[in-house]
Amino acid sequence: MLSSVHSSLYVDKNGCIRLGNDSGPLIIWHHDSKLENSFDGKITILEGFTGKSIFIGEQITLSGGLYDPEPTNVTPIISKTCTDHGYWISGPLQK
Repeated sequence: MLSSVHSSLYVDKNGCIRLGNDSGPLIIWHHDSKLENSFDGKITILEGFTGKSIFIGEQITLSGGLYDPEPTNVTPIISKTCTDHGYWISGPLQK
């Protein structure tokens, strides 16, 4: 099911990028997305659908959908510390 969510990007103590807070879903990004450190020390995500850059802590609107079961076609394997609150399978960033 495709929907959208408006939330902030959050990194928990285990390095998992979630929506909102520690109990938010883990975001599964498009395979062309990239994670970088910007020149000012911010964590930047270059979103693979649109090519837009977003930062940890930024409010975003992201299409996609919430899923409870663990995705089976994701590599590398997702750490169990990141999988306890479901997954947001990312669609295009709407920002």
